[in-house]
Amino acid sequence: MCGGVTAYKACKRSGVKPGQWIVLPGAGGGLGHFAVQYAKAMGMRVIAIDGGDEKRELCKKLGAEEFIDFKETKDIPAEVMRITGHGAHGVLVTAATKEAYAQAPMLLRPQGTMVAVGLPPDPTIVAGAPPILMCLRGLNIVGSVVGTLVDVDEALDFTARDLVHPILTKGTLDDLDKYMDLMMAGKLAGRAVLK
Repeated sequence: MCGGVTAYKACKRSGVKPGQWIVLPGAGGGLGHFAVQYAKAMGMRVIAIDGGDEKRELCKKLGAEEFIDFKETKDIPAEVMRITGHGAHGVLVTAATKEAYAQAPMLLRPQGTMVAVGLPPDPTIVAGAPPILMCLRGLNIVGSVVGTLVDVDEALDFTARDLVHPILTKGTLDDLDKYMDLMMAGKLAGRAVLK
């Protein structure tokens, strides 16, 4: 539930309206796969960014209109501009990487909003952009974590209406190292649950 509410609250915090573009770096992961579903259910046009065919398939199945494979695409900002015309209205960063945070502001149109969600283990990673870019384009950069009880109720309503579901890979405690390695390498689609 925590991941779902976190993704839902971040989608709300983006201010992206139905019919507008949202970009989701890390879209095939634990938080990202929820963000794809909530954004789609809220009427947003989703551009998912992640790596590999398994994550492409998952994101498209969950409702992403476009998928950008960061391992294959040399100029992600140019690809987002090609798709959207002027950049995204919002970027919700669930990928907890320096590259995702450095690139996110470049994906926005003027007056766009970047939402910091993924928490990198390196405290020197900054969620922001050069001041000249922020000022000239009027960018908004905000953070979002979990949500209130009202957000929980709203998020659960999407699940009750069968619009959002967790994508789970199941295993046993013997699989712990395997799934940790997959997660650390960014190769685990959705969430892993161990019994």
